[in-house]
Amino acid sequence: MRLLITPNYVIDTVCRLTGLKKDKVITDKTVRNKRALHAIYIIAYILTRELNYTYEETASALHKKSAITINKYLKKVEALRIDDMDFRREMDDIVATIVGK
Repeated sequence: MRLLITPNYVIDTVCRLTGLKKDKVITDKTVRNKRALHAIYIIAYILTRELNYTYEETASALHKKSAITINKYLKKVEALRIDDMDFRREMDDIVATIVGK
């Protein structure tokens, strides 16, 4: 039986692996720090694409107002995975750590 990976576990693990404080990543305010934005994108990707959480559940976990925001994050992830090999490597490492891929 596989244990359920919770949004809080994903958030805490991504913050730990990226060296960011949780309150800098999970906030109601607009995030402008590139490292924090990348962490948010990775969290959104893992929750929706790897763990099959709904956009609404992911938005709630990230303290965002709507699921539309999550869709924007996922589009950003797709673009970054193509254009930024450092981001892609970091993301692949984090995904492997959390979901074992």
